[in-house]
Parts: sequence; C-alpha cells; structure tokens
Amino acid sequence: MTEQLLYFVYGGGSSYIQEAKFSILTALDRLAEPDRTMIRVMTDRPQDFAGWPVTTTELSAAQLSVWAGAHGYTHRKKACAIAAGLELADKTIFVDSDTFFTADPSPLFEQVGDGRYLLDSFEWNWGATAGFKEFVGLRAALAAKGTMPSDDTRMFNSGVCGLTRNDGPLLERSISLIDEWHAFCDEIPIVEQVALSVALHGRTVHQANRCVHHYFSSKRYFHAMLALFFARHGDSYRPELIALSREVPRCKPYPSAAWRLWAKWKLRRVGRPNRKPARSILYGCLLPGDVYSQACRSAWWEGAIQDMAGGDLEEAFASGVWPQGLARPPDVASEQAALVYFNQRLAASSRARA
Repeated sequence: MTEQLLYFVYGGGSSYIQEAKFSILTALDRLAEPDRTMIRVMTDRPQDFAGWPVTTTELSAAQLSVWAGAHGYTHRKKACAIAAGLELADKTIFVDSDTFFTADPSPLFEQVGDGRYLLDSFEWNWGATAGFKEFVGLRAALAAKGTMPSDDTRMFNSGVCGLTRNDGPLLERSISLIDEWHAFCDEIPIVEQVALSVALHGRTVHQANRCVHHYFSSKRYFHAMLALFFARHGDSYRPELIALSREVPRCKPYPSAAWRLWAKWKLRRVGRPNRKPARSILYGCLLPGDVYSQACRSAWWEGAIQDMAGGDLEEAFASGVWPQGLARPPDVASEQAALVYFNQRLAASSRARA
C-alpha cells in the first residue's frame, strides 16, 4: 500500500515556495515513520526543490494551461493536479502549501478508503448560502435547472484532501461542476471547494484540522515569518532545518494581553470606521521584541492600510504626521517606524494610481 503527501506548487512565487518548504519540514518533523510516506511536489519548477527529500513531478506550461480550462479559472488547476496525483499512489493526501502539521499525519491515511474521505474542515451547510450575496447568481442558476443541492449538503475547506487511486471519477465530477459554474467564479473564488463538497455529498468525510493547521486567513503574517526563517537559515535542504523549523511561531503574533487591554482602553473613543485600522496600527507598534514578532509589524500595518479606505488616518500618515486622536505608542522608535512605513507605502500607492 503506497501513501503520499501531495503538494502542488507552480509559478515561482517566493512566498508560495517558502510555504510549501515549511509545510514539508513540519511533516518531516511529525512523521513517526518517514520512510513509509512519500512526499511528492507537482511543480513547474522542480529546481526549487532540488536536494529536498521529496519526489518532484515536473509540469509543463502547456499542462498547466490545459488544467486552467477554457475559462482560465485558477483553482481548477488544483482539482486537476489532485486527479493526476491520485494515479501515483494507492492513497493520497493533498495538502495546500499554506499549512503546517501539528501531529503525525500517518493516521490520516487510515481515515481514507472504503468510501471514506478526508477534507480540511467543515465550514457551513449549503443552506447557509441563501444568506451569502456571493451565491445569489449560482443559486438562481441551480434553481432554474432543478439542480440545487440540499440544504444539508456540507461545505468543506479543501486545504487538505484525502482520496484513493480509485477516486478519479469523483474528481472528474468535481471538475465538471467547476466548468458548469464557470460564470460564477469571479463572485465565488472558492468554487473549486464548493464543487468538491457537492460531489462528496452523502459520503463519509473526516476532518484533518486536528492534525494539519491551514493558515489561509493569516497568510501575510506567516509570509513575513517564513521569509525571516529562510533568510536566517537558507532554503537549501539539510536535516538540521527540521528542528530549526520549530522556532517559527504557529500563530500570528499579538501584543501581550496587557498591551491589548491598553490599546482597547486608548481606542475606546475612536469612531467605529477607524477603530479596526487604529487597532492594527497600535498592535504593530506593541508587538513583543522577539525577531518573529517584529517581522510581523508590517503585516499588521498592511492590514491597517487595507481597512483605512481613505479618511483622516490615511491623510495624516500620507502627510508624515501621527493622526490626531490616535494614541501614541509608548515606544518612540515604534512610532517612528510606523510613520515611515505608512508614509512610504501610501506615497507608493499614490504614485501607482497616478
């Protein structure tokens, strides 16, 4: 019985590659019997993983184009990569690159087979989409065709997918649904995982989130920490990297509880539109002094820029002054660092718009 952890990495983006390498390191760290489980990376750049204890399957530009389909939906490639990967082992657990393992993944393979499947985590039932504006068009189209899923159809995150060699038809059904729903991919970027969830309706599906953590909602913080990790230790594989990977925090850094309480008190009179970006500004200034927390200051501040949407906070920072009414952090150096960051970023955005 052959087993594989499968990754799909393409495009050459450094953050994307670092995500995959870190995930692989955590898998190697947790696997009780590493020789039993193959780690395979399907990629258009196998040279990025040269020397790593993985098997690479090279993908051509032509293959990736075919997988994107006639309508160019990016995430269709993932479904096609999983389908192709199933043929290379008896049991496959596909893992998104923005993950890390918190326990030995070997037992996950025992939950796959004989009509049992594995996905990342349950999110909501299809019935909930009646209240999601993104799904209005798709629901209307399905209702018109009489193909509306039942309200109890469970929707899963597909950051982890466990299937067997015999499950090709299931992926074909999922890809067929993706193509059928292509007109709604802009409104619903997660059409790929919706299609897979619908294809799996009525089957036994286990969740992998007790073993694998999928940090899709905190990517910019992990990108900052992983960039630091690989800058410190290099990205060429050596066995020592496995133990060194444990130094990377497993959640996005926050200020201490005392500093969060201080920020809450200081922001109590800030108007609701500015409260969220103001909190992110202060959190970036108040992070602990360790190198990984400090690496995430700009990630907190970047979130603040996204939430400013113009207004007085953005106007003040663009002018190089601390916003009136926003509490100043106790550390003058942090305040100056924030001023420089916001001023430079907002100036760059202004030039890009010009």
